[in-house]
Amino acid sequence: MPEVEAAKMANVPEFLIVHCSDSGWGDASVIDAWHRDRGFDRLGYHRVILNGFRTYADMKSGVRKDVGLVELGRLDMEVGAHCVGYNRRSLGICLVGSGVYPVQQIDALRQLVNELRSQYDIPVHNVIGHHESQSGAQEGKTCPSLDRSMIALRMPELRQSLEVSSSTP
Repeated sequence: MPEVEAAKMANVPEFLIVHCSDSGWGDASVIDAWHRDRGFDRLGYHRVILNGFRTYADMKSGVRKDVGLVELGRLDMEVGAHCVGYNRRSLGICLVGSGVYPVQQIDALRQLVNELRSQYDIPVHNVIGHHESQSGAQEGKTCPSLDRSMIALRMPELRQSLEVSSSTP
């Protein structure tokens, strides 16, 4: 049994993979239940960033609470269950929502990505949307439907790396 537990703790983060819940509402506990219903042992992501609607009733009321709150899922060293081919070398971050996200939620994503990149020395080009992974592309994923925001996450370092490469003889 100790070997099984050790194998579950064999994640070495090299990538940050951004997902979306493809739902208008939810939080880590709700997504955990959805993942269990699909046969997962529990929530597959390492972090969940709220859009302010934890329940369907919240969404219907239109009143947002806790927008941008980052909830913990799996421990960082635990193997994820969010992206085939990357689960042992990435952290999965799920944005609650589908394509349209409140500014506070995107700000929380940007801050979290910067913190995790710094903590694990992850290069900016290893911050990808699920749809950019081989398995995500094969499955036809569009998640997290964030092209402009992903560019904004990457832009400062991309701009700097382009300036360096263009000035090099």
